[in-house]
Amino acid sequence: MGAPTTLTVAEAAIYGYAFTYFWMLSIGHHTGAEYGRFGLLSGALCVYSIGQATMELASTPTVRELGARLAVFGVVAIVVTLSEFCFALAGRRGRWAPVVYGWAAFALVALLGGFVVTTRGPLDLVFVQPAFPTLRIEPFGYAVIACGLVVVLPPVLALLPRARQDRGVAWVLATLALNVLAAAYDAGVRVGWFAGPFLKEHTALLSIVAICYVLLSRFVDTSRTLERRKTELSESYAELEATHEALVRQEQLAAVGELSAVLAHEVRNPLAIIKNAVSGFRHAALEREDRTVLLDILDEETDRLNGIMEDLLAYARPLEPKWQQLDLREVVDSAVAAAKHRAGTADTVQVHIDWAEDAPLESRGDPRLVERALREVVANALQAMSDARGTLTIYVSRGTASGATLDATSPRTDRVVFTITDSGLGMDESTTGKATHPFFTTRAKGTGLGLAIAQRSVEAHGGTLSITSAPGTGTRVRIALPVDAERRSGPPSLERAARFRASLTG
Repeated sequence: MGAPTTLTVAEAAIYGYAFTYFWMLSIGHHTGAEYGRFGLLSGALCVYSIGQATMELASTPTVRELGARLAVFGVVAIVVTLSEFCFALAGRRGRWAPVVYGWAAFALVALLGGFVVTTRGPLDLVFVQPAFPTLRIEPFGYAVIACGLVVVLPPVLALLPRARQDRGVAWVLATLALNVLAAAYDAGVRVGWFAGPFLKEHTALLSIVAICYVLLSRFVDTSRTLERRKTELSESYAELEATHEALVRQEQLAAVGELSAVLAHEVRNPLAIIKNAVSGFRHAALEREDRTVLLDILDEETDRLNGIMEDLLAYARPLEPKWQQLDLREVVDSAVAAAKHRAGTADTVQVHIDWAEDAPLESRGDPRLVERALREVVANALQAMSDARGTLTIYVSRGTASGATLDATSPRTDRVVFTITDSGLGMDESTTGKATHPFFTTRAKGTGLGLAIAQRSVEAHGGTLSITSAPGTGTRVRIALPVDAERRSGPPSLERAARFRASLTG
């Protein structure tokens, strides 16, 4: 193996390594398109160099022709991959790509048909006797090669705008022009027009070096850009974190303000009444009946204060349901009785409890939380009708997760649905949307925590609570609970409880 052949084989190995590295880099790390295209271009150069080495080492015309066809195939691949690389580097593919692939398909068909190059027949146009066996380029082959030069020209020229701004791209264009001249020289040597060493596989290294420089520069620029953006993102994150902390503090202050307003309104009045009652006890000539009235007042206002504290603590503490088998009839009856006593509307509002034929009678859950949720909803409905006679209907059925009631043809689910409907004045859309917000109330008395507590209790069971209302049509509340609920305490409930506790201690 002579020195030129050894150099050709070494260059083929270099091109093969570049193909493997850049192609795998583009696949594994999802880099820019130019990296993958450059890998394919290196692969095409590797194929061309292997074909050249095969021709130089061939001992028979058949092997020499095989090497020649492999080299021509490499040239076709170089034209295609070089065009794709230039398009990728220029940032646009253009409409020329179909022309490139059309020429490549045409050239491969001609190559396989033996119309491009052959070792058979007399040697034409040999002006200098070569020192190695020559090849014959068919006339049709000259046409194919000429078309290839025309086809690759627009993609290369597409780099001109970039070359004016990027010195590396300008070097790539210069080396590509040098490769075109080297390819023309090699063609003359190959057909025997003149003697000399082959240059194309050597000058291609210059293009490879120039392209590597461009890609390396782009990689460095990208790394610097990413580092700069990382710094900007870190600064933005720090600003967002500071803003978030400020918002949390504002939210804590808002929660404290709402709590203060509730305490100022709801606690001050009972305390004033208790203070007046205590002052009444100081009168020496206090009749027994007056003493009894004052004691009843103290007892009533104390219960009222206990109720306020119970609501606040119920909303603030995290919910951890204690799961057990529930008798739903017993839970509903207990909730209705407690709500009537709390609302004081036993004589003015009629309460109807209806059970669907397929309604579950038992389920898994925490009886205290389920009863509390129903009690708060029923009490809220009773209080909405306290100024007039009305009707409250509680309908228990089996339904979907959204609370929709099923008919006889619907598939069975694992939800028990409580639908509480009152004949009150109803609420507008804005009020309905805020009904479950903590501390929101439209009544003169109350903490505004009833429906918020009910929603937390329902969510702790993996259920849903929805409210439908309109002015003049009453209000309908649907509570859907799993019949066989798995133990879980909803993250939103814990988050709200933690936020509320933080507002008290922050």
